[in-house]
Amino acid sequence: MPIDLFCIPYSGSSATTFYKWRPKLNEGTRLVPLELAGRGMRMREPLYQSVEEAVSDLYEKLVKERKSSSYVIFGHSVGGLLTFELTQKILAKGEIEPPSHLFFSACRPPHSAHDEEVVHTLPNDRFMEKIFALGGTSIDVLSNPSLMEMFLPIIRADYRLYETYVYPGNTRKLPCPVTILSGDLDKLATPECLTEWQVHAPYGFQHKVLQDTGHFFVEDRLDDTIASVNTVLSAVDEGLRETS
Repeated sequence: MPIDLFCIPYSGSSATTFYKWRPKLNEGTRLVPLELAGRGMRMREPLYQSVEEAVSDLYEKLVKERKSSSYVIFGHSVGGLLTFELTQKILAKGEIEPPSHLFFSACRPPHSAHDEEVVHTLPNDRFMEKIFALGGTSIDVLSNPSLMEMFLPIIRADYRLYETYVYPGNTRKLPCPVTILSGDLDKLATPECLTEWQVHAPYGFQHKVLQDTGHFFVEDRLDDTIASVNTVLSAVDEGLRETS
């Protein structure tokens, strides 16, 4: 059965990051990268000031772009936090069916989303030094001065979203099975921390830890990441066929 795979970009990236996924995905999977304001084809639009603003925008885009009755959402890093809150909005509004599966990749659970340390307000040189040390931004961007100049405001805005997010504490349980992806060397979203997603996932939880890779395994281990997604999507498809 056709399945829409919505993908939400991570810090400093755009929807184009996911274009390379398309030829590697299972037949019948329709890739739908959701572009965030202020980057890619939406570069001229102002950056989001809050998670709530981003989620309202993403909700409108998802409702408009959804073609298949069944869909899943993939979010990496800050994209995972947006995926969680987007799912909460889908449940609260009740206008469309909830997703069939959710992927949270290199993303800490919302109740422990970030540390007390705040970096998005630091001066540029300190900010760049800090995010390089944390490994929270693609090395391709960090090591390229011209790219860094272009993406620095975007990365700072993404960190602001993440660091100003306040977990409301009264969220609904996730309505479908959940897959967690993590890198064993990740210092920002450690595999141990990511196991805490279980408290939000009463309908099924699995956690795959990729070896010898850090926060950006979605780039460094692209084929392994997509293979993990494809395995889950095959199971989702099988389940949908059994219930149709």
